[in-house]
Amino acid sequence: MSENWQQLLDTWTQNLKDNKLQKIRATTDVFDCFTHCKKLKYITSQLWESLSKQKPYNKSLIQSEKFREKGNTFYKEKKFDKAIEYYTESIHYAPTLDNSGHLPRGYGNRSAALYHLKIYTKCLDDIELALSSGYPSETAYRLLQRRGQCLYNLNNMQHAEDAFRLALKRTKISRDLDIEKARNVIQCWIEKIDKTKQIVCGAIDNANGTGEDSTGSIDNANATGEDSTGSSIDHNAGSESDVSISLSTSSLESDPEISYGPNKLICHASEAVQMLYDEHQGRFLTAARDIEMGDTLIAERPFASVLLPKSYKTHCHHCHTPLDLVTVPCQECIDVRYCSKTCQVISWRRYHHIECPYLNILHSVGVAHLSLRIVLVAGLKNLLDFKKDVTEAPCPDNLSVHSYGSGYSEVFHLVTHFEDMDVTDIFQYAMTANLLLWILEEAEFFGLDPSPDDKDLIGGLLLRHTMQLVCNGYAITEVQSCNVYDIVMNEDQVRVATAIYPTVSLCNHSCDPNIISSFRNNVLVVKAEKNLKKGTEIYNCYGPHHKKMTRRERQLALLEQYFFTCTCSACTAHNSQEDIKQAFKCLKCDGPLSDIEPKSRKRVCFKCGKLLNIKPEEDREAEAENLYNHGVNLMDDGKISDATKTLRKCLVIRENVLYKYNIGLALVKDALARCYAMQEKFKESANFLKDTVKITQNIYGRHSVELAHELRKYAEVLVNAAEPHTAKEVVEQAMVIFEKHYGTGHKTMRDLLYLHVNLQQICGS
Repeated sequence: MSENWQQLLDTWTQNLKDNKLQKIRATTDVFDCFTHCKKLKYITSQLWESLSKQKPYNKSLIQSEKFREKGNTFYKEKKFDKAIEYYTESIHYAPTLDNSGHLPRGYGNRSAALYHLKIYTKCLDDIELALSSGYPSETAYRLLQRRGQCLYNLNNMQHAEDAFRLALKRTKISRDLDIEKARNVIQCWIEKIDKTKQIVCGAIDNANGTGEDSTGSIDNANATGEDSTGSSIDHNAGSESDVSISLSTSSLESDPEISYGPNKLICHASEAVQMLYDEHQGRFLTAARDIEMGDTLIAERPFASVLLPKSYKTHCHHCHTPLDLVTVPCQECIDVRYCSKTCQVISWRRYHHIECPYLNILHSVGVAHLSLRIVLVAGLKNLLDFKKDVTEAPCPDNLSVHSYGSGYSEVFHLVTHFEDMDVTDIFQYAMTANLLLWILEEAEFFGLDPSPDDKDLIGGLLLRHTMQLVCNGYAITEVQSCNVYDIVMNEDQVRVATAIYPTVSLCNHSCDPNIISSFRNNVLVVKAEKNLKKGTEIYNCYGPHHKKMTRRERQLALLEQYFFTCTCSACTAHNSQEDIKQAFKCLKCDGPLSDIEPKSRKRVCFKCGKLLNIKPEEDREAEAENLYNHGVNLMDDGKISDATKTLRKCLVIRENVLYKYNIGLALVKDALARCYAMQEKFKESANFLKDTVKITQNIYGRHSVELAHELRKYAEVLVNAAEPHTAKEVVEQAMVIFEKHYGTGHKTMRDLLYLHVNLQQICGS
């Protein structure tokens, strides 16, 4: 793309005359604003041609064949993981709608590698995909035999026998030179099943067909370089779908169980929650009964969500499940990947058929991409039917007879803050909505003869949703660990997608929230972080948290993005704990010092009350900060010895000038723990992490998820320090906290349960 979209917007905004801005500000509502900005005609046919000329990378037979050949090389070397990696790339580059056979051969070859790794369910998925993609008739018996072997190993004897009998039938049309040998092997499998249908799994010797893959392995080109796969499959000669096996559907996992049962009025919420309304707060949620810490109050799938481009190769484009090596491609582009055929089909039908050719443009519009996704998920017919409800009228205050669902109406009625937004932001959002409307027109979203009124309606909705997402967009995150020699882990909540969750959007903000959110793929799970009395309002945190930001920082962030001054308990009552995590040490009693007092420009000690000027100590901390940053950079560059020395110097300064529970001490000790772990000095690493656990508990609390993550890190190092008994105790502490915050189904809990079982075996208990 010749110019980034945001750069274009900034240029237009700089050149916009004041009178034009005044006219935009004078528009009556979002829809009036869109039609006014559209008439400015910044987006022309010439500009559109420039923006849209760069298409996403296309499929390529040449690239597909190169990846498949590399996969074949690794397969022959019995490096099946690497073979799967390259077969997957071959599949993603293979054109869908041609007769080359690259796509079905890619699935077939990958199924062979999966079989050798005993990943039978995924192998079955690939067999189905190969057959449905046009795998050649004369060699299809190989896949059917492999299907039978998978089912045999999964103890599904009846379906296994059906697969083998169909494979035997398909050998009649094969031109393979050793087809008689293949028939004998298949017949031996059938006889084996007849004799041992009650046996879960057994080995068959090489003469009678073995537990190894005896299906002819992978497809190769013949000696002349010609395609050895033949023509498309003959569905009339005994359909392979007769014994087809259901494909994996990662996106269709059941949602987490909600405490106290589902709410009859509020979709996705617990019966322990009720919705109220007043003119000042609008709609909000309260506890309808006493609630205990750890209770699940909401489990919500998004109305729509958009995966971040950086996550395209690591997460399913539709359900955002973390991907393994076995993925399903888009049928047109090579950019996106899916965890299953189910997700691919749903994604294409709902939105990707529109977005696919324009991904490069959509990657440049930020959160507005999700506004387009909302429109596509809702569908044109539903939006036109909804037209009569398009109004800026406030929501009704009598909510006792109104249910709150999960449909488009709930999304539409979320606040836009149109009146509060800066007019230049409104202009940029309107121009972006206009660009998205061009995409819909080019993709024939409106049909062949669209009504101008219909287009203006959709354009207005695109603008409305973009404004809503500024305040109501939700980051889908996951805990990602940056492993250092698989020992010390830096765990961060990493954003992988952006979504809209109408039910959770009902919660007002507090810098000290009483709920905590986590994700199972794209399902948002909300649990009570504290015990709540009946009638207590349920507060979410919109980002600025009192344990992570100062009051001044929080107030500024909330005012800039959400247009309100926070009056929560953490903001209205002075909390010395906020100062402690960044406190200097008192020169008299070692207690924590406050932030600088505005009048005296000094700091007061919370312990002894002394008023002190510590300018020299502040200068030394600035020096320590530089040492810390330099040490971390050295560590990242692999210069571990130099990093250790530098961080040690930082630690000496910070122990002299910072309060013992200052977060800066935790950071440098954590970095030193990583350095020592990378040098396999695990006892030294564990000693530093023991200190960070104390600091983390003091800052965030003994039930905090931050403490649980630190405990998990500490336990991993203790294992490698040959202290399994202590590691087991630490893991158990972490599990108690994680279970309250995340529940037992969360990946973090599953990982800890696995570690705990291993430690129990080592400890003999």
